[in-house]
Amino acid sequence: MCPTSNRQTIAIPDMKDYPFMPYLKKGIKVTLNTDDMGISGIKLADEYKYMEETFGLSAEDEKIIINNSIDATFTTEEVKESLRKQFN
Repeated sequence: MCPTSNRQTIAIPDMKDYPFMPYLKKGIKVTLNTDDMGISGIKLADEYKYMEETFGLSAEDEKIIINNSIDATFTTEEVKESLRKQFN
């Protein structure tokens, strides 16, 4: 999901209704993304900070999201395992 882009495009009229955290808590494999860094003018770290400040995203939540991202990556299992070792 792309919170900054979703705010900028008004895809979510009121961010209090943003489904990211409910999805995460239900075990849906969500990832945090920037959409278009050139247009939005943000980095992935900005999205994490926004989610931390706005929705209370915890370090444990971030670990789940990072692992979801690794799982969704189009690469070999060997590369995925290497990434998991770096981030876990």
